[in-house]
Amino acid sequence: MFDTILLASLVEHTRQPLRLISMEHRFTRQELYDRVWSKPMSHLVTELGTTAAILSTLLRRADIPTPSSGHWMRKEFGKPIEQPPLPPTPSGCVEPLVLDTEKQGGRRKSKHVTADPATALGVAQKTPMAEPENPVQTTPKPRPTQPTTMTREELYNAVWTTPMSRLAEEYGISGNGLAKICDREDIPYPPRGYWAQHAVGKAPKRTPLPKSSSARSITIRPTPLPPPPIELPSEVKQQADRARASASAFVVPERLLRPHAVIASWLAEHEEKKRQARNERDPWVRNLYRPSEFTETDRRKHRILDSLFKAIERQGGKVVRGE
Repeated sequence: MFDTILLASLVEHTRQPLRLISMEHRFTRQELYDRVWSKPMSHLVTELGTTAAILSTLLRRADIPTPSSGHWMRKEFGKPIEQPPLPPTPSGCVEPLVLDTEKQGGRRKSKHVTADPATALGVAQKTPMAEPENPVQTTPKPRPTQPTTMTREELYNAVWTTPMSRLAEEYGISGNGLAKICDREDIPYPPRGYWAQHAVGKAPKRTPLPKSSSARSITIRPTPLPPPPIELPSEVKQQADRARASASAFVVPERLLRPHAVIASWLAEHEEKKRQARNERDPWVRNLYRPSEFTETDRRKHRILDSLFKAIERQGGKVVRGE
């Protein structure tokens, strides 16, 4: 009897509109500053489930600086960028900062949905617990090792649906490398600031794909990873450890006396060039090939290297002049 009454009560409750509860994100100014400078605004608003206008208003009220237009493009191409520090907390700013994803213009929009009683009852029985606000990051995708082959049209559609930096990671190359491939194949790609405009629904139209007489496919090969560091044999490691333990600080003399063979060969070569220049009859050729005199920095370099070479050979090493 009790179960029947409870079931009837639940069914009657599901006849009423269901109001969705808005999600709130809470940050300190430092946390929000770090997130704004860690990824583009378009990615951040998607991650937080809000709009660029709401997020920009919160940043402006909290006096949090944001990346300028073209910041992420310059960073992608390895150009110098400037990140201003977080200014002091403005008066009237209370932490934590609250970002309400359902609040727009100071007025809350309540969303209502009607549900079938039986369906709503089933959902009420199976609804899992709310996920944490900051879920555990998933393992990043492994870096591709095989080349990717596609047509011009496929690459054109890809660069206009996914930011270049993220798309390049899927191919195992850099964003700059992907841009060069597009330039070589005459494939237009989004200009700077496109994805920020796209996030607020103001993105410009795509640049049409020019026709090409070539029907060949495009192959993108991943950039090979650098080779792993060379593992030294155990006996070499032991010799290096013994040398470090027994090595003592060496003193660089004020004058170069009895220079090491390598240093002596440098000095002799310099004197030979000076002699050849003195014997040259043509003044223009003589001035062209006459070596400059050693500066005080050059002489200091010779003294330091002379002491270093001799210290290495005292530890059993050998210093020879290469090509």
